[in-house]
Amino acid sequence: MVGMEPPSISMIENGEIGFSDKSLAKYAEALECTPAQLLAHDPSKPDSFWPLFEAAEMLEGADRRRAYSVIHAALGMVGSG
Repeated sequence: MVGMEPPSISMIENGEIGFSDKSLAKYAEALECTPAQLLAHDPSKPDSFWPLFEAAEMLEGADRRRAYSVIHAALGMVGSG
């Protein structure tokens, strides 16, 4: 549905390769969710950072990427504590 082979999608899921805003939008559409939901740390657990992902989704371009980077870094710090 997104024009990628399963091994490539797996590499994105595992953080081995990056993705573009355009491809993220395609994945979200195929999975019937929002891009922010795809970027959430762990969808099976409630997460206090969720409102930040939703706010970041309203941004565009470099601002959106920076916001996601900050949120992901913060989640990594929480997970390592």
